[in-house]
Amino acid sequence: MSEGQGGADWLTGLVSRTTATKQTFTDLGRAQALSTLLFSRLLIFHYICFSSSKMELDAENETNEVTNNIEKADFSNEEISLISPINNGSETIPAEIVAPHHDKEILEIVKATEEALGGEAAEPEENCENLPPDTNQDLDVETDTVREHLGTPEESVVFETNSPENEGPERLHLDTPQQETTCPQGEEDKEEDEEPTPAAPDFGYEENTQLLQELCEQREKAAQRSAQLQVKLVEYFRRTSGDETQVEMEKEDPEQQQKEEYERFMKILMKLKQQINTESETAQLQVEELRVQCQEKLDKVKDIWQAFMALKQDVAVSVLSRRLGKQAAQTKVESILAAEQLHQDELMKLRLKHLNLKTKVDMLEELRDEVQKKAALQIQFEHVQAGRQVQRQQTEKQNEESLKLQQKMNSSLEVGLRKHREEKD
Repeated sequence: MSEGQGGADWLTGLVSRTTATKQTFTDLGRAQALSTLLFSRLLIFHYICFSSSKMELDAENETNEVTNNIEKADFSNEEISLISPINNGSETIPAEIVAPHHDKEILEIVKATEEALGGEAAEPEENCENLPPDTNQDLDVETDTVREHLGTPEESVVFETNSPENEGPERLHLDTPQQETTCPQGEEDKEEDEEPTPAAPDFGYEENTQLLQELCEQREKAAQRSAQLQVKLVEYFRRTSGDETQVEMEKEDPEQQQKEEYERFMKILMKLKQQINTESETAQLQVEELRVQCQEKLDKVKDIWQAFMALKQDVAVSVLSRRLGKQAAQTKVESILAAEQLHQDELMKLRLKHLNLKTKVDMLEELRDEVQKKAALQIQFEHVQAGRQVQRQQTEKQNEESLKLQQKMNSSLEVGLRKHREEKD
C-alpha cells in the first residue's frame, strides 16, 4: 500500500510539475507576444511622431515662404514707387521755367548778334549740320570750352552800344579784343584822309572833371551791363544748344507744360496704386487659403496625436497594471506622458527658433551681397570720375595751347599787315 501511495504521489507531483512548466511557457509566450506588440506600437508611435513633425515643418515652411513672398512684393513695390519719381524727375525741364523774364532781352541780344555777324555765322552752322556725329561731339566739347571763355569779361566778347548822337536804335556789336586792336589803326588811316575839323571850344577845369567823372560812371555801368549780358548769352546758348524739340517746348506756355506733366504723373501714380491694390488683394487671398490649409493640417495632426497618446496610455496601463495595479499604473503612465509632452513642446519651440534664425541668416547674406555690389559700383564710379577729371585737364591744356596759337597768329598777322602798309607807304 505504501509503495502504491508513493507511486501515486510521484505521478501527481510529475503532473503538477508539467502543468507548472506549461504555465511558465504560456506566460513566457504571452510576455513575448506583449513585448513584440509593444515594440510594434512604439515603432508606430515614432513613425507618427516623425510624420507629424514633418507635416508641421512643411506647413511652417509654406507659411514662411508666403510671408517672404509678401515681403519681397512689398519691397519691390516700394522700390518701384521710389524709382518712378526719380526717373520721371530726370526729364528735361524747359528753360523758360528757370528764367522766363530774361527771354525778351536775350532775343534782342541774339538779333543784334545776327545783324552784326551777318552771313559769317550761317556758314559754320551749315557746315556743322553736315558733319558726322563723331565730329559733332568734338565740336560740342569745343563749344563748351568757348562758352567757358565767354564767361570772363576780359577775354570774351566786347559789347558796344551806339552813341546817343546816332539816331538809330541801339545795337549790340560783338567783336573780340584782338579785333579791337586792329580797328584803331583803320580809324587812324581814315582820320588822316579826312579834312581837319575845327578845334572845340575850351571848357573850364571843373567842367572837364565833371565830364570825366560822368564818363567813368558810364564806363562802369557799361562794363556791368556787358557782364550781365554775357552771362545771359551763355545761358541762352546753353539752352539753344539742345534739340529742336526742346526749343519747341521752350516756346510753349510753361503753365500748360506743368499741367500736362502733372496729369501724366498722376496717371502713372493711379496705375501704380491700382497695381499695388490688386497685388495686395491677391496676396491676402493666398495667405488666407494657406492659413486654412495649415489649420486643417494642424487639426489632422492633433487628432492623430491624441489618438496615438490614448492608445499608448491604454497599452502602458494594461502592461503595468499586472505588476503595480491599475490605479498606480495609470498615475505613473500619466506622469510619463506629461513629461514626454513637455519635451515635445520644447523641441517644437527650438525647431521654430532654428527656422527663424535660418531665415534671418539668409536675409543678412542677401544684404551683404547687395552691399558688396554697391561697393563695387562705387569703386567703378570713382574710377570714371578720375578719368573724367584727367580728360578735363587735358582739354584745358589743349584750350590754353589753342589760345596761345591764336595769339601768335594774330600777332603775326598784325606784323605782316604793318610791313605791307610800310611797303605801300
